[in-house]
Amino acid sequence: MVTQTEHICKPGGCGTKLSLKWKPERAHIYAHVLLENKEIQEQFKQAVESADVEKACFCVRAMVEHAASDSRVDMAGHISVCASLRPKRAHRPPWFDADCIGKRRALLDAVRTGQAVNACKFLRKQFRQRTRCAKRAHNKYQKALFLDRMHRKDPELHAMMRQPKRAQQTPLSSKAWEEYLASHFQASASQQSHPIHTRVRGRVDARDMVVPLGRRHPPPEVLLSQGAERAWLPEPDVVNMPDLATIHVLLAEQIKKMNVRASSGFDLVSAPFIKQAIILQPGENGHSVRVNVLLPYIAELFKLMMDKACVPACWKQAKLSPL
Repeated sequence: MVTQTEHICKPGGCGTKLSLKWKPERAHIYAHVLLENKEIQEQFKQAVESADVEKACFCVRAMVEHAASDSRVDMAGHISVCASLRPKRAHRPPWFDADCIGKRRALLDAVRTGQAVNACKFLRKQFRQRTRCAKRAHNKYQKALFLDRMHRKDPELHAMMRQPKRAQQTPLSSKAWEEYLASHFQASASQQSHPIHTRVRGRVDARDMVVPLGRRHPPPEVLLSQGAERAWLPEPDVVNMPDLATIHVLLAEQIKKMNVRASSGFDLVSAPFIKQAIILQPGENGHSVRVNVLLPYIAELFKLMMDKACVPACWKQAKLSPL
């Protein structure tokens, strides 16, 4: 197994990057700040008129970042680029109090200074007794607190039942991961030059329609080019492109289904920054209507992408992590 080397910061630091953190209590202010940014909205309209997909996508992302960075919203900050690469400290349990820290420090000092073996054993015994006592006291307190909250029907009881999830960094290096992908999904030269049996022209076989992936198969580009030479490719399906109103309705349904706990992508814009960008507007019969501020811009962006048959380059990036 290949282990990652320890990260060493560059002279002067490795720099910082923008980080967005959603705050539910400021969602209303965030939505109104999005409406106030007329400059980026005008740039987005110019990008749509000039059919520039990349610029339009950048404007939508810039609207979110500028609104989150506003002093009234305060949902943006800067973190070190290498913060995730630095070794993290070991997790300290909640029952490990100051007495446990003192007993452990005394034991480590005795071992480092080379004291007698009996003295080290005595300090180790005291340290273990103290940790067991602190752990029993903490568990007893947690049980009493759990029963008390259950008796009072306190909503915070559900937080005690939820188990924390901690992410672990993969021990594989990027080089080992690339070699693994190349050995399993990249065809050799002999496989790419292997001739394919010719079939009757004009007859499309089911095996020709399949693009196999994995080991011992040439890449899809080679298979499609070989099929195009035999003129077996079928006619593409004709799809009627939806209008802007239809796209607006479809996106509204998909935004409602977004998981607010899902992690963000490379653009750092997580789901709440899109789903919770809502303001209340007066509707019929005196009832308020929830309107998503970003929905019209995202709908126009999707309409432009369909008209130009183009996807922004930032949407094509992906990160693969071995399980």
